[in-house]
Amino acid sequence: MNIVVYTADERLWQRVRLCLVDTADYIYLGGEGDFGRAVVILDTDTVKADIDADILLSRRGMGGALMVPFSFEELKNEVKRIEKRHTGSLILLEGERAVRLFGEIIRLTDVEYRLLSALLSERAGVFVSRERLIKEVWRGECDGGVVNVYIHYLREKLEKSGEKIIISSRREGYMIDERYRR
Repeated sequence: MNIVVYTADERLWQRVRLCLVDTADYIYLGGEGDFGRAVVILDTDTVKADIDADILLSRRGMGGALMVPFSFEELKNEVKRIEKRHTGSLILLEGERAVRLFGEIIRLTDVEYRLLSALLSERAGVFVSRERLIKEVWRGECDGGVVNVYIHYLREKLEKSGEKIIISSRREGYMIDERYRR
C-alpha cells in the first residue's frame, strides 16, 4: 500500500512517516505525480488544495478530520479502515494459487483456487449450482457433500473477520457477495 501525505508541516510529515513505517510499502510527501491506488492524507491546516483525500488531519478538528496531535494507534486504525475500503475485493493471484483480500494474501489449495475461480467467473448476483461446480471443478468426479466441505474450507480462509463473502442457497447453489467482486 502506498501513502501520500500532503502537508507543509515537516514535523507532521515525520510523525506520520514514523507511525506508518511498518504499515505502508511507500510513504510519499505529496506533490505532482500519479500515485495509483494510494491512501491520501491531507493536512487541512497547511495545504489548501482540491485533493480527494482519504484521511484529513486538522488541529482545529474540522468535521470528520483526525485531530492533530493524534496517537499512532488512531492513525493506524484510520489507515486500516481506509485500506479495507480500497482492497475489499477478492483478487485472484494466478500462478500462486492465492487470493488477495483486504490487503492480505491468502494461500489456497488447488481445488479451493479452482472453486473460487468458478464462483468469481459467474456474473454478479447469479448463483452457481452445485452441479455446475462439480462439473467445472471436479470434472464430475464427486458428490454435493464434497462441494459443501470445500465451501466450508474457503469460508474458513476468507471470512476470518466475520464478513459474509460466500452466499449460499440450498436450491440455487453459491455466489460471491457483490461487494467482494472486482
